Amino acid sequence: ALPGLSTNVFKVIPLGSDERPIGTQEFVRSGLLGFLGPGGLLFVTGSREGLMQVAGRK
Repeated sequence: ALPGLSTNVFKVIPLGSDERPIGTQEFVRSGLLGFLGPGGLLFVTGSREGLMQVAGRK
């Protein structure tokens, strides 16, 4: 669990286009962009900062 202010900043339940929660699963804000695919797989497609670093490479 994330205590105090960290919980409010980093923990989120995503909302759909109708502004209602899409489920009960909590996620952590990481700054990464992506989507949930078939079978609940997470696909990372970018970064909010515009530049991703993977294994030390940009």
